[in-house]
Amino acid sequence: MVMVWTIVQQLPADAALPALLAELDDAGRARYARLVAPTLRARYLATHVATRRILGTLLGCAPAALPLRYGDLGKPMLPAPWSFNLSHSADYALLAVGRDGELGVDIEHVRADVDDALISARYFHPAERAALATLAADARREAFFRCWTRKEAYLKAVGVGLAGGLARCRVSLDPEHAALLDVAWDPAEAGRWWMASWQPRPGYVAALCAAQPQTAVVFHEWQP
Repeated sequence: MVMVWTIVQQLPADAALPALLAELDDAGRARYARLVAPTLRARYLATHVATRRILGTLLGCAPAALPLRYGDLGKPMLPAPWSFNLSHSADYALLAVGRDGELGVDIEHVRADVDDALISARYFHPAERAALATLAADARREAFFRCWTRKEAYLKAVGVGLAGGLARCRVSLDPEHAALLDVAWDPAEAGRWWMASWQPRPGYVAALCAAQPQTAVVFHEWQP
């Protein structure tokens, strides 16, 4: 089973800043301090406090005491068998947590100011570009974000992020069927993963990629 929480990136009106910062670790507080814009600071703190509270409850420890370690490319990890991944965009974040293998999650705000034609031409697989080219503008924008979230969820699941090469993996664009179709560096890789895709809020698209075998996804709304 994979659990997915939708988190509103907003601090409660009565939030006490010192108490919230105490729930982060030293690295989290340092990253918060580097953020200049008040909106970015509030979103970061709201999301990371929520994440630590959720994970702390699951692991039975205080939020600031989570036993996190980091992969070679900076992916945060929990001790086995736990795995988790966090993504955020505009007003919302998603936290995915599981115990059955690695996973990745991505959420994107569907925005009209994104040059989907330019980005897909530069970074997408040729088959994905061809499929997008057949669609009208509005449908193409939705399909572009579905494609992006599915690719990023996979790349985050394997711990390489966008540096792994968006053009080297191919996903479905079908709104009803999310799937990893092909990975350039390993023909057997696509069969090791399953995907889910949904709209967590109007105007947002999300995707989850997790290790096979396919399992249930349970959705939660985070309440601070």
